[in-house]
Amino acid sequence: MASLEISLLLFSFKFLFNDTLFSICSGLLLFLMIFGILKILSNLGEKTIFKVIYIILLFFPLLNLFVLFSVNSRAKKYLKEQGYNVGALGLKDAFLTAP
Repeated sequence: MASLEISLLLFSFKFLFNDTLFSICSGLLLFLMIFGILKILSNLGEKTIFKVIYIILLFFPLLNLFVLFSVNSRAKKYLKEQGYNVGALGLKDAFLTAP
């Protein structure tokens, strides 16, 4: 989900970049978003056709937010089923600092 925040930041400061650098950064962020969605859906055991549908929906302006929120909620539900303490922004700090 960090790629979404980075892409929003990138688009809000577009005037600081030239067109070539902006295109490279946008392409990289798109690749990272697709890679992340595929990795999460693969670990959740999703079928290939649904992965393709999710990737296609990422290219539509408002639907991509619904796709990202849907995948995020499914990942959080899976982590809770595995016994992890998950909050609104991810795993709790106690898990991250545990030995």
